[in-house]
Amino acid sequence: EDSWFRQIGYVSQDPYIFHGTVRDNLFLGASYTDSHVAKISKVSGLTDVIQRLTNGFDTIVGEGGTGLSGGQKQKLALARVLLRRPSLLLMDEPTSALDRDSENVFVEMVESRRRNVTIIIASHSANVTKLGDFIYQVEGGNIKLIEDEK
Repeated sequence: EDSWFRQIGYVSQDPYIFHGTVRDNLFLGASYTDSHVAKISKVSGLTDVIQRLTNGFDTIVGEGGTGLSGGQKQKLALARVLLRRPSLLLMDEPTSALDRDSENVFVEMVESRRRNVTIIIASHSANVTKLGDFIYQVEGGNIKLIEDEK
């Protein structure tokens, strides 16, 4: 279905993870090819997470992501959204729980995908905001365009 809703992906700073396997949380009932899952897992940083889990994709996680760190939940949520190939990707502080190396991987991923998708990111990270073609700052209830040096 090509409805507008299916074309939008959203990653929050505290993504929802339900009780079930990592695979269940990643696929949400859809099916994907192994090569697509491997590619998305790599660019989202999920591959590193899966390699550290006892049962990989079949590891059981608790409601709210119990058993996963904040960064692991963000990587899972990012991979989950990217698997769907949205046309518009909205992200709210997507790197807030990531360490510097993981944030750098995230920035590289966004750089590699920016031609294929419109991305709107709310972030306090200078490393992330430098990705923007347009950078806006919200201050005192006002939105102002920050001049870009690109």
